[in-house]
Amino acid sequence: MMKKCPICDKTFREFEDIVEVEYKYYHEDCLEIVPIRYCAYNPNEDSEDSFIGQFDNDDKSWVSDMMDDGDFLEEKRFKVSFTNPLTASNPVESIDIFALDEDEAKERISSEYRQVLTVKLVN
Repeated sequence: MMKKCPICDKTFREFEDIVEVEYKYYHEDCLEIVPIRYCAYNPNEDSEDSFIGQFDNDDKSWVSDMMDDGDFLEEKRFKVSFTNPLTASNPVESIDIFALDEDEAKERISSEYRQVLTVKLVN
């Protein structure tokens, strides 16, 4: 008896992409597939030593959510006002950004498209 996909009930064909899950076969296109594990590699290594390990989505977060105070640099919130010198009307825009100090906030926003006017600490 030929095997069928339990979702679409169609018999498998020779060159279809299938996935085995819990000892059952499914058409890959019949499934919603969510990546839950990632492999981490050190991009500075060029050998088999570059593999660091695996992690799940649950292992990703902000530093402040995963470490204790004092284990990381705390950033402050700054309001940076800027203009785009390449536009005719040159309107002033602003954005809130987190940085260690005013110079870093300015540096993060500055580009050929943004001329920083002011950087103010937000309390």
